[in-house]
Amino acid sequence: MKNLQLTLFASVIGLITLLMYWQGLYYDYVQWDEGSYIVQNPHIQSFSLDNLYWMLTAIHAAVWAPILWFSYAIDYQISGLNPFAYHLSNIVLHAFNSIWIFFLTLLILKIRPIATFSEKQRYLAAGIAAILFVIHPQHVEPVMWIASRKDVLSLFFILATVWFYLHYTQSNAKTYYWLAVISFALAAATKPVAMTIPIVLLMLDIFLLQRIQSIKQLFYLAIFEKWPFWFFAILTAGMVFYAHLLDDRIISTTTISMDIRIFNAAEMILFYLGKFIIPLGLSPYYPFSINASFYPIIILALLTGLLFYLYLQYKQSAIWVTWLIFLVSLFPMLNIVTFNPELAGADKFVYLPMVGFYILLGIGIIKGCIHCSEKWQFIAKISLFLIMVGFIQLSQQQMTVWKDNLHLWQAANQAYPNHIEIQDSLATAYAEHGQYQAAIHYYQQNAQQTENCIRCDYGLANSYLQLGELHKALFYLQKILQNIDKSRQHGLDDVYFKIALIKGQLGDFPAALEAAEKGIKINPNNQQGQQLKQQLQHYYHLSQQQNN
Repeated sequence: MKNLQLTLFASVIGLITLLMYWQGLYYDYVQWDEGSYIVQNPHIQSFSLDNLYWMLTAIHAAVWAPILWFSYAIDYQISGLNPFAYHLSNIVLHAFNSIWIFFLTLLILKIRPIATFSEKQRYLAAGIAAILFVIHPQHVEPVMWIASRKDVLSLFFILATVWFYLHYTQSNAKTYYWLAVISFALAAATKPVAMTIPIVLLMLDIFLLQRIQSIKQLFYLAIFEKWPFWFFAILTAGMVFYAHLLDDRIISTTTISMDIRIFNAAEMILFYLGKFIIPLGLSPYYPFSINASFYPIIILALLTGLLFYLYLQYKQSAIWVTWLIFLVSLFPMLNIVTFNPELAGADKFVYLPMVGFYILLGIGIIKGCIHCSEKWQFIAKISLFLIMVGFIQLSQQQMTVWKDNLHLWQAANQAYPNHIEIQDSLATAYAEHGQYQAAIHYYQQNAQQTENCIRCDYGLANSYLQLGELHKALFYLQKILQNIDKSRQHGLDDVYFKIALIKGQLGDFPAALEAAEKGIKINPNNQQGQQLKQQLQHYYHLSQQQNN
């Protein structure tokens, strides 16, 4: 009977996930990392020995993530480059993560039982925690963004790690211990955020499991028991640092000072908490601002001090340990060590750190209702129902942001208008959808804000070329040649070939051939350029014959 109940609860959680995200199965790629990760990545297209070696060893797009590439390769075998299987995998993983949270909540209540909880109430607490995790709008980004697979997949292995570890501490069975180690190794090979898990396990030892009674015991559990976890944590931390170093993403503190990084980190912690409580105004892009103030640090310090005081005063460790785990697991994404000067944060960054809050909420709601009158229990049920309906509605709206490139950048531009990076991506998205006049509008806006904006000129040239306005396209191509660093050759061949094409269409074949020759000199292996030159020569000879 008990197994039947567990299966029923897990099935309902999985079904709710699939129903809520069903429409997302038919969404397109958004080309934000998905191009380099999947569409232009030939190494995921088969399980050949060369590709398997690449998956294990490659640092690609500043990422070392063998399990991530392996998961994409499985999707490719199912639907090729059609995004259907990739979306389905993300949704199924989100369902499994929610089910993990259900079972973890039950296990925590078994380890630290609440005397007033009946079996039914334990199931309800676990179910509420899992369903809130399923439907919260903050989770739309990691589920719907295929490139965010590393978040949903790494959390699957992290939750498995914690589940096996808790079982190990209760039974002392080495099988559970090594299953926890294996799960953690897989998590570390999926996303480096797993590097914080050994600290999380130690916190569980101290506050939840109360395994540490002396300094000697602390030393043993922290070092000797967890050495395999530290090994994989240090490995993935080293790999991500090396990957960012190779991709030139390690920004010096002389460029972005440490105080600005800390101000930004404190602001984002409060920002994430605010969006967790009231998930309105979510955006796929949160730009970094150098105007962060000192006030978030004060608020954060006061909040941490208050929670610590409550822990000392009332000996209730649940809220305190949940807060500490949140801060520790969020730390790698706070832009303190390695810095992304474009993004202040992202919704996907709290997919792991917020897990404890959902478990706490599920248990807290049921615990609160037990001590309420029937009237207040009724009000609590109605309130919870309305919150869940609201979350589902907001998540459904947020999902449409990830429908395609254009929807994504329109939403970002609506949240942060006149932002250069957003407008550049929006212009490109309009051009991809054939809306060249709209693309021209945003390229021109960016060109006004950026001196010698090469990518703006290139976008304008392409857009005017597609509209058949050859003279305007030629003007911007020639402007690129005037402003670009002459030592930079990459992509310059395409500029010359487009000039050659326009000059040829305008009938100026000598100038067209001259431009084609310059393009071929830069990139002799460009087959389209070679063909263009041959066609221009052919039409040039025809024109000479007609003139003669």
